[in-house]
Amino acid sequence: SNHIQILGNIVPIVPLQITSPNQISNQLENNALARAGNEMQQIMEILHDLQRKIQTINEQLVSIERKIDSNVINTIPAKPQILPFSTVKAIQLFTKDNAVYNKTVCYFKFLNCITLKNSVHQCIKEAITMQLVEQLTWWGNTDNKFPFHNTILCQTIY
Repeated sequence: SNHIQILGNIVPIVPLQITSPNQISNQLENNALARAGNEMQQIMEILHDLQRKIQTINEQLVSIERKIDSNVINTIPAKPQILPFSTVKAIQLFTKDNAVYNKTVCYFKFLNCITLKNSVHQCIKEAITMQLVEQLTWWGNTDNKFPFHNTILCQTIY
């Protein structure tokens, strides 16, 4: 029979084929080419990965250069003159459409406390007078108080 049983499995016995030296040489060359092709593919993947990393580093360097050129890194932002807000009307008139908004965002970022709670507390403390705080609630649905949650100032602090 052309089969052998190994540990309960029947395995066919394939007769040994004697090949010429030329056939052996061709098979070795084909295997070498296949390995070289696989290695080349791996090298190309590594190069693509390096290219992506270099692109990311380059983008970060360009960003740093822009900040240095605009002297953002070396300056401490001044507190915008609009702060602190003292009336509900002033909060309502505050928009994202002007340079004051951007200056306010930069100023709040500069405050940079250790915890989120401290950061929000410090921003609100800098942004609103105590008299105005008494006129606000988060949702605005009690005692005719103004809702703070949907204001541009709230988004600025966020």
